[in-house]
Amino acid sequence: QDSTLYYVMGEVNAPGSYPLVGHETVLDALIAAGGLSDRANDHKIILTRPQYGGQPRVILPVCYQQVLQLGDVSTNYQLQPGDRIYVPSMTLAEDIKQSLSWKNEKSCPHCRDYSKK
Repeated sequence: QDSTLYYVMGEVNAPGSYPLVGHETVLDALIAAGGLSDRANDHKIILTRPQYGGQPRVILPVCYQQVLQLGDVSTNYQLQPGDRIYVPSMTLAEDIKQSLSWKNEKSCPHCRDYSKK
């Protein structure tokens, strides 16, 4: 039944729909989808969640590096039926910028920008 599925789209090795069996999180979903592809921009992963009554989907940014490296679970959301995880691809400019800045940065630039809002 469709209501128990979540979706992983974009730059993952096995995009598609997956059954929600227990208490899967974003990280579980990305692992189920075969992990991130080489072109994935792991600073801009988002989870979109359907709302009731025709409201627009809620967009939740995922701080992948902080989840992975620091064990910070605040954005490793527990999945709900109909959730969609989208992993965008990295442009060349982002690729270069990230490889230059990543050495000095402790946290994801996307997360820092987000916390200032």
